[in-house]
Amino acid sequence: MPNFWIILFAATVSQGVFLSIGLGMKERWRNPAINLLSLLILCFTLTLTYYLAFWLNITAQLPAITSIAMQFTLLFGPLLWLYLKKLEKKQVKNTWLHFIPFIVCVAALSIARGTSLIRSASQIVVVMQILQLVGYSLAILRLSLPKELKILAFTFAGYSACFLAYYVMAWTGVLRLQYDYIVSLGMAVFIYYTGYKGLQIKRILPEESSEKYSNSALTSNALHYIINKLDQLMDNEKLYLNGDLKLLELADQLDVSVHSLSQAINSGKNQKFNDYLNELRVQEAQKLMNSESHRNLKLLAIALDSGFNNKTSFLNAFKKHTGQSPSEFREKLLAQAS
Repeated sequence: MPNFWIILFAATVSQGVFLSIGLGMKERWRNPAINLLSLLILCFTLTLTYYLAFWLNITAQLPAITSIAMQFTLLFGPLLWLYLKKLEKKQVKNTWLHFIPFIVCVAALSIARGTSLIRSASQIVVVMQILQLVGYSLAILRLSLPKELKILAFTFAGYSACFLAYYVMAWTGVLRLQYDYIVSLGMAVFIYYTGYKGLQIKRILPEESSEKYSNSALTSNALHYIINKLDQLMDNEKLYLNGDLKLLELADQLDVSVHSLSQAINSGKNQKFNDYLNELRVQEAQKLMNSESHRNLKLLAIALDSGFNNKTSFLNAFKKHTGQSPSEFREKLLAQAS
């Protein structure tokens, strides 16, 4: 193995270890999202460490249990998915189901080891790894993420592509020794990018909105500044028409922290984030129902064009903010027109 690759991957391993431990310690292991990210980086690092040991021809001297690092690939997707969901403040039901492929593959390889089934079992595991990486990459790319996290998602997808390309070349017989580092290079890019963003971790991660995590409050000037920027952005871009708009994404657009934006909406608008968005969407729906182009459309079409994801949430929000149903509002408009 060329010295260049040894130095590169050894440096990446060192950074991965430092980063995985450093991120957790920075938050004193109290932030679930940070803990998931730390574990993800650690799994990447341990896998790359095993690859490095393989290239240095020392894996035979290591305990057999260390080969489990080859199956950590099955943890990458689930950990990144759960990390991003945790940032969105969304509960993921049956979290343990995401780790079943890892458990099954480790158990199957342990049973098959030393028998004639090990080759077939290893090939099946590789196929599962590829399918899972591709599946999670596509699912993660479909999430509504702010810019920094979107780049993180693309970086992970790039690693998955490297992993797939490696085995396609191996199965088609075109794999060369110099190509053997392609998967690890994808890992190195992921770890280095995450390390770089780790220096700006407050920009990536949402702060807790509960006051027990912060004793500070926005000054009057800061509050007005954020509200003015928010009003201008909503008037010009109409981001509320995006039915999947998240507080994290909006904070990224405004270049403020999630906590500050949440506090500004609570204090300046006297509303919670979802109520604030729904009020803007209801106002949009009223404009649409009063326009010639939408006057005869069904309520579901009005709801979707206003940023609601379904008719039920539209009806509930409209009633809450106007005191009447959309049908009653439309009937009054028709009566006034006649």
